[in-house]
Amino acid sequence: MITGRSLATMEAEKAKGSTVVIVDRNEGDIDGARCLRLGSSAGVTAVGTVARVETVGVLGYPSVPFQHAVVTPGLIGILYPSLQVRQNVTGIAGEAVADEVGLVDGSEVKTTGGSTLVLQLPDEGTPRSQDRARWLYTFESTPTRVRECWVEATPGSVERVREVIAATFSETRDLRVRSQASTATYDATRASWLARPTQFAWTGGALIGAAIAFTLTFTRRHELALYRLLGASKSETALIGVVATCASIFIATILGAEICAVAMRLVGVSERLANQLGLMQIALSSSAAYVIAIAACVLAASGNTTAMIRNRN
Repeated sequence: MITGRSLATMEAEKAKGSTVVIVDRNEGDIDGARCLRLGSSAGVTAVGTVARVETVGVLGYPSVPFQHAVVTPGLIGILYPSLQVRQNVTGIAGEAVADEVGLVDGSEVKTTGGSTLVLQLPDEGTPRSQDRARWLYTFESTPTRVRECWVEATPGSVERVREVIAATFSETRDLRVRSQASTATYDATRASWLARPTQFAWTGGALIGAAIAFTLTFTRRHELALYRLLGASKSETALIGVVATCASIFIATILGAEICAVAMRLVGVSERLANQLGLMQIALSSSAAYVIAIAACVLAASGNTTAMIRNRN
């Protein structure tokens, strides 16, 4: 549950933009090519730019102002991570634009700035796009100069990415480097999670699994001895024991992993991440149990058959 709550908090903060770094200047623009090159840096998952922004209206609604931003497609991926931009569209409309003008996905509109756009609408807004809900976006693949450079970093890499950004724009005066959202909650939660004592709790599950494996093998040692008396070799007898014992352990670990995944979803962890953590619990907790099961079955198959049969009670 501690892991679940921590990961849920970090996911929520990441969704707000705590891992997104925005680069600009107090006055003026910056080199767009340098910004886009940051996409190949370690720890960077996405890069986007805002080349320019102007206030426009939509014909038919000229008194309703919107912001028209010329961006690279990477910026849309940062603001709307789940949106797949279709090839036939020439612009993206923020959720408020669609509501106020009455647009539907695929609408063609003309702006007071002279542009004709075929618009794609996101299914819903995101925490990252909330303050840009009244924006219209059009695309420019390789801008020379840009107002803003947006860089999304992997969790735990934000500070390192900031250093790379500073080095990349070392010749740029009045450079500003900031996060889209405060990183305080994310950083504190991540530090607490990395230091949690429960990260070693899987060893308890491994010990329980090993005890189950040993007990199952011990109670079946007489049956394994009978296989030997019927002519099975030591390796064949051990294999029979391993298959039967490991099947029981596998069922138990699957059940435990499902309980873990359900518990994490209840505290707000995404289904994908909860399932990944459940699979991790299977790998860690069952590994020792399987080793013990194999060793116990080999020992039982190699034991004194006559003595095991004699002492079966």
